[in-house]
Amino acid sequence: MDTKLLSRPGYFSRHSIPTLGIAGIAVILFSVALWGPEDIRTPLYLGAAILIMLMGLRQRVATAENLKLSSHLQQQQLDFNRLLESSKVIASMLYKHRAEDIHASAVKIAHGLVQADLVALPICNGDGTFTYVESYGRRAEVLRGHTLPMNEGGLCGWVAKNHQPAVVDDLRSDPRVIQAWVDQLDVTTALVVPLMGESGIIGGISAFRRGKPYHAYDAKLLTIFANQVGVAIENARNYTALENQLKELKRAQAQLVHAERMTAIGQLISGIAHELNNPLTGILGFSEMLKDQPELDDATRRDLGQIHQEADRVRRIIQNMQHFVHKERPSRILANVNEAVIRTIALIEYQFRGQNIALVSHLDPRLPMTTLDVQQIEQVFLNILLNAAQAMQGTRQAGEITVTTGLEHPDRIAISIRDNGPGIPPQYLSKVFEPFFTTKEVGEGTGLGLSLSYGIVKQHGGKIRVESEPGQGTCFVIELPISKETGPAESSAD
Repeated sequence: MDTKLLSRPGYFSRHSIPTLGIAGIAVILFSVALWGPEDIRTPLYLGAAILIMLMGLRQRVATAENLKLSSHLQQQQLDFNRLLESSKVIASMLYKHRAEDIHASAVKIAHGLVQADLVALPICNGDGTFTYVESYGRRAEVLRGHTLPMNEGGLCGWVAKNHQPAVVDDLRSDPRVIQAWVDQLDVTTALVVPLMGESGIIGGISAFRRGKPYHAYDAKLLTIFANQVGVAIENARNYTALENQLKELKRAQAQLVHAERMTAIGQLISGIAHELNNPLTGILGFSEMLKDQPELDDATRRDLGQIHQEADRVRRIIQNMQHFVHKERPSRILANVNEAVIRTIALIEYQFRGQNIALVSHLDPRLPMTTLDVQQIEQVFLNILLNAAQAMQGTRQAGEITVTTGLEHPDRIAISIRDNGPGIPPQYLSKVFEPFFTTKEVGEGTGLGLSLSYGIVKQHGGKIRVESEPGQGTCFVIELPISKETGPAESSAD
């Protein structure tokens, strides 16, 4: 409604017609008194005067109501302008990708929108609790960061459960309110509205102030604003979810590329190994024949023995490489854990020596035979050793990795692989066995090595754990049960 119409000439309100009627009667009475008999003039004059007074009184009432209506319309216009400004801010927030930024902006806007002393933003956690993730205003620190069960969450819990606003004129007398917080916040009235999303309740917006109570109109105003905030929060969550999915897809793609590369490398190694075995066989044979010639002096015989020894070492390395790249059907046989450790170390010892990393082994010779899928267990050892070497690169002048085997219990074999590297930060310890989790740079790791190792050990009925402190190194401990049952094994791809 245009408030200018109230003072415009010719404007008729709901009071206009009765007022004109009274004025017409007063004119008639005055005319009759003027031209009528003298004995009735005084009552008629008096009646006309009374009607004129009533007309003036009614006009004053109409004017007061019009002023009140005008004030109400002006307040509505002011609230509409505030809501419009907040909508513009929320619209800009739709492009924000962090929910924390939306939370901070929402409480500040709501604080001015309903003239609150304090505004808090409780967000549901999905486990039957909610947390005051943000607050703004006087004594905002009292609520910020608190987590409460939904059924014990006072007024906010009630609003989240019933999906409707709550207006409280006196916080002291409302049984839904947590009275301990009323003293700390020093407020007397509250307005709480739900934050709704497509999937249901997201949380709420809580407004508190001291003195003037909130009204139903305030609840409508804050509810409209809360609906906009709910859309912005859901957009931020969807963006984060899509971003995480994209990262996982990139990691999966990198893992597939890595797998294809490893397949090609395996084929290349198999071909090279086959080509190297032929000349190595000749070197081993001829060196063995020559060193047995009786006319050779001791120095030459020692040199030939050294040639034979080194050639035999190359042959063992090639055999180990073929063992790792050769695809066989998973099967479990009686094997010695120490031999699996020795083969793995022999495969990477030269590489580690070039990186200034020493490999030390303390292998218990009394270990009993147990059922293993040897290839899979050696893959576990290799994954852990390579991870340790990568962690130590660039952190110290010389590194050391110690592999120890022994009996943890009479029925279990324990293998520990300890390094003196930088250690694992505490916040990452619980995630090291999760698929695709890695702290390495993009392209340096897929985050699958330890996850696959975890699965292999579990399939053997064993356990694997990690112990680490920043600056003190890391230790992986593998426990394998002693078993004599042989046969097909489950694929590690599971």
